[in-house]
Amino acid sequence: MVVTGNKGPFLTVSGILAGQTPQVVNVFKKALPFFECIIEIGGGRGGFSTFLNANKKGGARFISYEINRSRLLLAEDSPLDMRIGDCFHPATFNEIKGIISQPLKTLLLCDGGNKPKEFISFAPSLKRGDVIMCHDYCHDPKDWKDITQKIAWPTGPEVYRKDISSPILDNGLAPFKYDSFKSVLWGSFVKE
Repeated sequence: MVVTGNKGPFLTVSGILAGQTPQVVNVFKKALPFFECIIEIGGGRGGFSTFLNANKKGGARFISYEINRSRLLLAEDSPLDMRIGDCFHPATFNEIKGIISQPLKTLLLCDGGNKPKEFISFAPSLKRGDVIMCHDYCHDPKDWKDITQKIAWPTGPEVYRKDISSPILDNGLAPFKYDSFKSVLWGSFVKE
């Protein structure tokens, strides 16, 4: 059983601090059943990974990539498919693109060390109906301030709408449950 709670402004999952606001739980629980495959770039300590895996659609795949095994707080024998690798290394990059290309409705979560580059790099690989999201997303500075004050979020944005506006247009992406995800600091876009 996965137990969620909060420690200050952060979500905890099975005792592991996740770099997410606790409000993310309800927003993601409503969306996860739409997907047959979830790919997370930036598994961090593994707390949010644990939540995602526990709340995915029955039979759906969950794969997480983390660049550094020492960051993970999950046991070595964890049942989660946690892969160690840099998403920009050619072998890992091609592996992720290969998973996206499979005939499964995919959710790609960009939450690693360079979220704008992750978004820009992987957006062209999406199939119609796939969704790409990026964490620590700022639609605009006023919007960010309003949201983060409500949820007492202590860190700044890492992805600005203006930084990914061209890839959004170039790849035929449209908002996906945009306001709900934006309220928990995720930018969310679907391939049309």
